[in-house]
Amino acid sequence: MFLVRVKIIFNIDNVLVHGGDLTTTVCSVFDGIMLPLQTKRFEVSGRQMTDYLTRLMTERGYNFMSSSRDFEFAKRIKEALCYVSPYIENDRFIKHHF
Repeated sequence: MFLVRVKIIFNIDNVLVHGGDLTTTVCSVFDGIMLPLQTKRFEVSGRQMTDYLTRLMTERGYNFMSSSRDFEFAKRIKEALCYVSPYIENDRFIKHHF
């Protein structure tokens, strides 16, 4: 879970993003109070991201069985190396030019 400091039209102080195993929840916070009507839940989760990483690695020739040991290995790779970039346009530029 991480807290992102934002300044937008509605004077919302913070946005709380919680990426769980089954869902991801985004909450708006104003003056230290969570705004329940501004809370959104997404069906994208850490488990789905781990499954996707496992599929990508299998497509590239790594031998992943469907055992819990292989899933844990992919999960550890995800937690150590994967991130959400705050500078997506810069990352896309670097990816295509270097």
